[in-house]
Amino acid sequence: MIEPPVEAGQIHTARWAQWAGLQTVPARVDMERHGEVIPGGWFWRMESLALGAVIFDLDGTLIDSQAIDLQALAEAAREVLGRQFSENELSSFFGVSSQETARRLAGDRQERFLAAWARRYEELARNSLRFFPGIQEALQVLKESGLRLGGVTMQTRAELDFSRSIVPLDELIETWIALDETPRPKPDPVHVQLALERLGVLPEETMVVGDTVSDLQSGRAAGTQTGAALWGAADQTRLLAFGPDFIFRSPKELRRLCNRATNR
Repeated sequence: MIEPPVEAGQIHTARWAQWAGLQTVPARVDMERHGEVIPGGWFWRMESLALGAVIFDLDGTLIDSQAIDLQALAEAAREVLGRQFSENELSSFFGVSSQETARRLAGDRQERFLAAWARRYEELARNSLRFFPGIQEALQVLKESGLRLGGVTMQTRAELDFSRSIVPLDELIETWIALDETPRPKPDPVHVQLALERLGVLPEETMVVGDTVSDLQSGRAAGTQTGAALWGAADQTRLLAFGPDFIFRSPKELRRLCNRATNR
């Protein structure tokens, strides 16, 4: 059996091929090149499948905010709780809303904790919040190919507005769904469903790209394709074990999606 390297364009199951009536080539993918092994590890290469839109997560996918967030979170914990958490302990909250993180860590002091965390995050982010290298260029190429681009984030609308004031997100992403615009957070699909409605696209012609399992769970539950953004993933092993439909090692690989744009 042929064992090709992992590429953007390899898919975890045959469901999309069956839907499109396409030919697939089964391939056992050796994930040890990434330092992980996926149990089962079966992928399918799609020769072509129409794509009308891509919906992106924000933190850890488009913007490099995790180090800033970790520092702000650690400082808030020391200030409000008098506790020192390890980086591993704090990074386990990536993909969890700030409100839920505060509830778990601070209990009845969560409001004070949230205020301290937000204050320190904004202080740090004003000078250092950036797109991941290559993201801005990749998004521009996708947009020019005719793909509709949306965003779904665990940030509240106020947090998102702050991020948009620092990073030129609106130049590239046409619609954003914030945490507090729907009744339930990821991995519930309601945010993705709202983004699909605003973009005017079908789930089966859309891909959700993110760096956490909850991102991909929300997309799959909404019926979209899913893409793992490995460049920002805090836990690549868990993300890959979920079985994302597509794997992107770098933002540059996103450009391959242009070949599947329905509006070219």
